[in-house]
Amino acid sequence: MGSPMYIDFKDDAQLEAYINWLVDDNTHDRYVETVEHAHEMSVHINGEKPGKLLTDYRPNEPAEVYNYRMSIWQPITKSSSKRVINTVSRINNSRYYSIKYPEMPSRISDGEDLETYCTKNYPYYGNVVNWMFEVGLKQMLADPNSVIAVRPTRFDTPDNEYIKPYGFVYRSDQIVDVYPDSHYTILLDEKSLVKVANKEVWEGNIYHVYTSNEIIELRQVGEKNKDIYEAEILTTHNLGEPPVITFGGEVVQNTFPFIYESFMAGVLPFWNDALREWSDKQANFVQHVYLERVELQVQCDNTGCMPRPELNGMYGVVKGDGCEVCQRCSGTGFISGRSPYGVTVVKEKDAMSPNNDKQIFPGVQYIDKPTEIVELLKKDIYELIDAGFEAINMDILNKVGENQSGVAKTIDRSDLDAYLLSISNQLFTDLEYLIKYINHFRYSAVLGDYSDYLPSITRPTNFDVLTNEILAGILKGAKQAGLSPHLIDELEKDYVNKQFGTNEDLRRRHTYYIDLDPLSNVSEEDKFQRLANGGITKVDYIMSSNIKQFVDRAIEGVDNFGEMTRTERIAILRGYANEQLQQAPQFNLLGDDGE
Repeated sequence: MGSPMYIDFKDDAQLEAYINWLVDDNTHDRYVETVEHAHEMSVHINGEKPGKLLTDYRPNEPAEVYNYRMSIWQPITKSSSKRVINTVSRINNSRYYSIKYPEMPSRISDGEDLETYCTKNYPYYGNVVNWMFEVGLKQMLADPNSVIAVRPTRFDTPDNEYIKPYGFVYRSDQIVDVYPDSHYTILLDEKSLVKVANKEVWEGNIYHVYTSNEIIELRQVGEKNKDIYEAEILTTHNLGEPPVITFGGEVVQNTFPFIYESFMAGVLPFWNDALREWSDKQANFVQHVYLERVELQVQCDNTGCMPRPELNGMYGVVKGDGCEVCQRCSGTGFISGRSPYGVTVVKEKDAMSPNNDKQIFPGVQYIDKPTEIVELLKKDIYELIDAGFEAINMDILNKVGENQSGVAKTIDRSDLDAYLLSISNQLFTDLEYLIKYINHFRYSAVLGDYSDYLPSITRPTNFDVLTNEILAGILKGAKQAGLSPHLIDELEKDYVNKQFGTNEDLRRRHTYYIDLDPLSNVSEEDKFQRLANGGITKVDYIMSSNIKQFVDRAIEGVDNFGEMTRTERIAILRGYANEQLQQAPQFNLLGDDGE
């Protein structure tokens, strides 16, 4: 049962009642649901042990096979999750978003402004945006109900130093109570020193309660079994809301406070099955890869070996005045060879025909085992992983089939962009709150209304996350499908941006080759036909035929060519084309001597 929504933590009676509520192992109403979802996602993203997913026995599964499956389990979907995370991480490209920090008042010391802190001096990481993409993104996808709790790195910051706020990440299983407008209560992994049987041990619980005005620590002290807690206000921030950010994802309907499902949750039905089948495949593979030896069991050949009443019917031999178990047959009366890979024993009487004639049996042979099931499982596992990618609109990243048309690939990409946009919006929302809380902790005491000094963040709306290989495949499919040259132009620009993203000079040149060509991606045959029919001018034809030469000439010979408008650039290239036309009057195709 959840705690009361609003608690006056300054009221001793209410605080004591709340501590008693925590001591009774109470949690918020959706605690189990959020923790289970985090574990299910973390199996694939962090490679955690799958627990119940694999611990259930299969029908007719021997204990030794079950134990073997569990001992060799591997997180095969972790690498697939990493591909998703790496793809989304490409959103972190300054070409697609901007953060503009306002100039801060002169009373803020040099090097202590918000921009410097967030871009160079963010604790432990340097840049807060890189932290969000490299730490926050993975945490969001693995555990969308986990939080960023913003607080000073130290609570005893001297008055002559600026506070250094940092976003501490806490898992769903640590968030024992939450009411967004009132408080978040977090059980730390850190432990306090308590006594157990007159011995001091680090086993006491520590809770941090983030309220709308304070951060309070509840620390267990004294005898562990007496559940005595000391309360201490660590800092008073007077923000008016708890400085805590839930990472977020897809909102689960009919929940309040809201809980979230991971943006990657669509993979679960498929990748869970892939893990189960992989575990089965491993066991089946071992069962089928080693030959199983069959041996004929025959009567013990040790002289005097026979059943002995004094050995309770076991086979034995006379020794002195008594007898002992036969060492040759271990008291069974029969002998056979042994194999380290397991033996199927066939007794002599079982190797007889119905007419009591001995069957033709060499004594040792090997059983042929079917291997089809292993191949079927392997094929199905790959298909399940593909289905997981498709469920989150990322199947285009896993394979670009040659049988897909350019239109289909373009649709796939639009679905991918929509998926990336939802993740990007959540990430940048979290980032905005993180910077807001950082700003408050650092400057509210000095600036008062610090909101005037928050940065302006332009979020990305376009995403260049596809690999060169995939973009080339999309471009090839679009050309094969006969799509509009204008659409192909845009796809080529995408490829140029990806291929030359780190070389601005080459990126600009190749973009100009496409953008300033009046007949870009029109075939030579079509160009000639249009010229013959009067559909284009000679100047257009010459420009298109010499676009690379003309662009290179303009870049090298015209000042500020890169700062000109497109119209101005085209005018310069048309001038080059007219110049060439005048120098070659014999160029008089079909008798047309005009433009």
